[in-house]
Amino acid sequence: AQDFGDWNTDYGGYHLGEDWNGEGGGDTDFGDAVYAVSNGEVVYADDAGKGWGNVIIINHRLPDGSEVQSMYAHLRYDSMLVSTGDTVKRGEKIAEIGKGYQDAEYWAHLHFEIRFPDCEYWNKPGPGYSLDTIGWTDPSDFIDTHRELPSYFYEIGEKVTDYYLEVSYGSLYVNVEVYRDQDGSWFTLPQSTAWYSTKDSDVFIKHAIDVCDSSVDFKKHDYADESGKGIITFVSPSDIWGRGAFIAKNRGPDGTYDTDDDTNVDAIYVPEPRFRDKDKVIRGLAHEFAHALGKILVTSVSGSSKDCWWFLPDLYLRGNVDKHWDLMGALRSQYDIEHVHLSSYSKEWLGWLKYKDTRKGETYTITSLTSMKYGDEILRYTYRKPWWEAAPHFYIMELRTNSEDYSDWDIETLHQHALAFYQVDLKVDFPGCRPDTIDLSRVLTTAPDSFSDPDIGVTFKLNSISEQRAEVSIEKYKASKLKGASITTSADILSLIMPTLPHEIVMPIHLPDIDLHAYSEEGKHVGLNYETGEYEVEILGAVASGDLFNGREWIFVPEDINVRFVVDAKDNKEFFDAFPKAWEISDGIENFDLSLVYYDSDGNRWESAPITEQINPGETIWHIPVITENLDGTYTVEISPITWEHIFEDPRRQTVLKISTDDKYFQFIAPDKEFLVKHDPNMNVLKRAIIIHYKDWEIKVFAIAINTKLDFCVAIAWDGQTRTRYFLIDKVGIEE
Repeated sequence: AQDFGDWNTDYGGYHLGEDWNGEGGGDTDFGDAVYAVSNGEVVYADDAGKGWGNVIIINHRLPDGSEVQSMYAHLRYDSMLVSTGDTVKRGEKIAEIGKGYQDAEYWAHLHFEIRFPDCEYWNKPGPGYSLDTIGWTDPSDFIDTHRELPSYFYEIGEKVTDYYLEVSYGSLYVNVEVYRDQDGSWFTLPQSTAWYSTKDSDVFIKHAIDVCDSSVDFKKHDYADESGKGIITFVSPSDIWGRGAFIAKNRGPDGTYDTDDDTNVDAIYVPEPRFRDKDKVIRGLAHEFAHALGKILVTSVSGSSKDCWWFLPDLYLRGNVDKHWDLMGALRSQYDIEHVHLSSYSKEWLGWLKYKDTRKGETYTITSLTSMKYGDEILRYTYRKPWWEAAPHFYIMELRTNSEDYSDWDIETLHQHALAFYQVDLKVDFPGCRPDTIDLSRVLTTAPDSFSDPDIGVTFKLNSISEQRAEVSIEKYKASKLKGASITTSADILSLIMPTLPHEIVMPIHLPDIDLHAYSEEGKHVGLNYETGEYEVEILGAVASGDLFNGREWIFVPEDINVRFVVDAKDNKEFFDAFPKAWEISDGIENFDLSLVYYDSDGNRWESAPITEQINPGETIWHIPVITENLDGTYTVEISPITWEHIFEDPRRQTVLKISTDDKYFQFIAPDKEFLVKHDPNMNVLKRAIIIHYKDWEIKVFAIAINTKLDFCVAIAWDGQTRTRYFLIDKVGIEE
């Protein structure tokens, strides 16, 4: 496909139109409808012969009385629905996309031109290419700058007003004003769409302010004003940067965007295609406006940021909350739904609701989010561990319903009624300024049911549930002979990169996060399966938190199952591989605390002191849990990492052998498989050699390393499942 003005060596000229292709390329758009770009009269509709095929030309009269023509070429044979002299309306189907003369010349596409009266081929097909483009113009740019402002923008404003009236429980009225040029059309910027697409969005915003400064009273929408209750939104006819809507935040003491009346504003950008759906979906605009509400309703009142943040945050940067639970949640697709409230977490942030703490041994009634009133209380259960110091972590209990009997704007949630548990991990106990993380931990939809967290020793029992009310009892968790590991991350990488992370790369990539896993000696796994993307629990009797984003994770298994707990930074490696500029901001090291919890046969809970470790991107750290019964009937519980004293590598064969002689563990890594860590009590550790002769269901290994400095190692391994054989020869050992 060629753009307007592209040079074509074969034809010896510049392209006089635009070639429009289907997204699938090739002939995927063959037979697709072609519509009139505006009202007008057909002045040509005929077969123009080889090179063109069927062609239609329509004459249009602009508001100022001048004329232009639109030309549609390579139309499908026998598909033309209009004739010369016909009058057509904007959006009327006139033909179908073809492949040139008799549908046999090109891949299917539409050749589209816009011409002025000084075009020497007025009223007839032209050459398609020329050394001189006088009389022709860029079709997309011309359409963008001459389209009338759609009346449905006013409908969009009304929807935004209605949405926030309901979501805020009547406390917020959003007054939406629509501005347009003096002739009622779009404001025209000095440069083309293509030009702005190569520039930073700041350039576009500044130019947009300049061209509409005389028409817009920016003082009415100024955060610097004492009332400080406004935001400016700019809409463009096409998505200039291909990354959808975003908020452009004013930066610096003097502001980034200056207006004639010395007003500094924050600006929202929304491409019009976000609204073109028949339902005029407002999610993009409402989402970006919610960001600004954090500054309008919180910062302008208190004069300071909340949780290190000026704006209401994107929850997809803070956890796993998706589009069905919060307007600020992850989309995972386009802006396809809009009827969803802000969650209780976001509403508390904005001051519409407030928290009420709960405790064990009590029963509580929870009102559904849509049945609450301004200032009502959200129930939360707060918990602490000694080393968390001042930072409480808590669960939010939130009742949701998609019933239209109680809401116009929360009907695209997933359940008729559901009790959601959000896990919020505060980070203020870590050095520096850290954002909270929030994850949707559990959802209960029927009663009776329960959700337990053995790491903090609590059970939530759902006694009853309806669309308006739920009854929950909070009790002490009861278990016996259960052991588990709990991990809390400091979210160092996330806190550093979040303010600078480009909007367009957020959704396609794995954001930095570390995961907790458990493996039994038989190879059974609890944790995120990186191949399927699903969280799996293969160990019988195991319970787990699931995969939470930078939040507290835990895995518990029966005492009699021998497991190793593994911390994995695979997502961190994928993040830095996808966004290498992050190395300029972060060293890639993540800090975490890991502790071991044990419930004895009498149900008493014992917990180790945490170990604090660092992990690099892509690194995997294996840990051994140890539970010792003391003479007085108490227990000592410990968890410690496996320390690899010796690592042998064979770069040619891409094999690695790690050995821990202290604990008699080893791990063999092949180019296509990372075998589980093995405990070999028969490992022979001699003065001048280490000998391994081991066999189980997964692998058979024979290895010998000789010399006191371990200058040489040879190993052979057989995959017990595939019978594949691997070799390792390391002539110069790496001793650690």
